[in-house]
Amino acid sequence: VCETENRSGMGFRALAGYIGVGRDAPQNDASKGIPMTAPVVTNQNKRMSFFLPETYDSFAKIPKPTNPNVAITELPPSMGAAHTFTGSCDDARAKGKAQQLIRQLQKDGISLDEKSALEAFELWQFHPPFTIPMLRKNVVWLHLNQDQVNEISGKS
Repeated sequence: VCETENRSGMGFRALAGYIGVGRDAPQNDASKGIPMTAPVVTNQNKRMSFFLPETYDSFAKIPKPTNPNVAITELPPSMGAAHTFTGSCDDARAKGKAQQLIRQLQKDGISLDEKSALEAFELWQFHPPFTIPMLRKNVVWLHLNQDQVNEISGKS
């Protein structure tokens, strides 16, 4: 993923500049446009990320950002739980949807601390802001550790 801080809403602009959206030239060392992918991911630490297309399957193939606020990060494999919903989404709505997911997981027998989970969930948004709200796809995603996956799959 390429990622940056999303303070004051500038995260999207920095990442868009890296891939070449809204700029004369992409802000990467190859000056090469990179196709936009979905989702755009934000977390509670105010980090925003774009997933790079699958053609960039090694660090050697990924153009280096020229903006020091953009970083390329490799994500390790992970497992989680997701709740999909439609409509516009601000921080309060995302938090509410995350609380619903957390409570459902707890009801299903998963050992989960609500406070920690609310600090760690991610919001995945799949459509641009000009999309009609009822057509927007959003997901709150919560990482699960192996013990939690075993609990939910009945292997504990």
